[in-house]
Amino acid sequence: MLANIIYSADYSHHSTQLVHHLISCAFTEKGLPVSERFLMGESAEGNLGNIQSLASPRVARKKGIWRYLPSPLTKKLVHLVMDSSIDVVICDGPGVMRPFIPVLERLEHLKLMIVLHGSPRFRDSDVRKLIKYNNRIRLIPVSRQLAGQIACQHPQLKGMVRSVSNTLMPEFERKLYAREEARNKLGLPNDGYISVIASRLTRKKNVEFAIRAFAKGAGEGRYLAIMGDGPEREGLRQLVASLRLEEHVFWLGWVSSGHQYLKAFDLFISASLEEGFGLSLLEAHAAGLPVVCSRIPAHEEVLSKEAYFFDVEDLEGCAQMIATMPPPIGCCNLGERHDEFVRGYLDIYSELSSC
Repeated sequence: MLANIIYSADYSHHSTQLVHHLISCAFTEKGLPVSERFLMGESAEGNLGNIQSLASPRVARKKGIWRYLPSPLTKKLVHLVMDSSIDVVICDGPGVMRPFIPVLERLEHLKLMIVLHGSPRFRDSDVRKLIKYNNRIRLIPVSRQLAGQIACQHPQLKGMVRSVSNTLMPEFERKLYAREEARNKLGLPNDGYISVIASRLTRKKNVEFAIRAFAKGAGEGRYLAIMGDGPEREGLRQLVASLRLEEHVFWLGWVSSGHQYLKAFDLFISASLEEGFGLSLLEAHAAGLPVVCSRIPAHEEVLSKEAYFFDVEDLEGCAQMIATMPPPIGCCNLGERHDEFVRGYLDIYSELSSC
């Protein structure tokens, strides 16, 4: 039995939630049962039914008084593992790994598969524990470039690293809304060329850069939809106003299952400065959209020949690509990607089980 523990039920963790659901499906499709839980947040419906939450954010993060008291979470996790006969726990990053290390110390049969969605900020104490239990733990970066980065930052952990590139379900495109239906549901005009930025509105997503690039070619019938929310939202609204783009920009906010609406758009833009993988690019490409994106390692790994790349600081280059309304490049073989994804996780599970 496996347990798949997802860090948070909050919408800001939506991409990692999707990846962990795919990991669960990789095992259940092969007849291996998986129990999904959120470490913290509200319970919610997931791929395997209702997903229960294990703790409040204050307890899980050891905030307030819980910083000074023994965590009740350890006892709860031990009971979860024992009562459900769990032998392997899939951890969503260091945030889930840390509360499970004390459980690993108590239960000698337990193994951990730690999925790393970005560059991990391991503490010295984390590294010591990982080395101590190296035969019972595997670190799984979601891309090859991230695996290389971790190996450089923590060479002593290199032997524990097994990368598995993220993917989508093979039937991904069949579950998308058609163009007209998607536009109607989002309240978008049926005519016009609409580019989209779909991401958290944070500095590392570099949305300001993308807006400025769009502004250089904005004109009649050209629009930009911004799907997402985050701390940069108000500043970006002010930027749009200063560029006199209010009539050309649609603020969609957070959209539940936003990937289902991708066919509403004509072009996908990502100016991110860094990514662990770049799942949104793969979603856009699989939906049939042309992709204009920054030349960073994660983007190049996901769509090496299927995207229009601009250098991170090249505003003119980005603007020109957006203005030309480029066609999509190539087609997406999700079946092959998915098979590699499933094979990768099953191989790691077999390796840990034999230790």
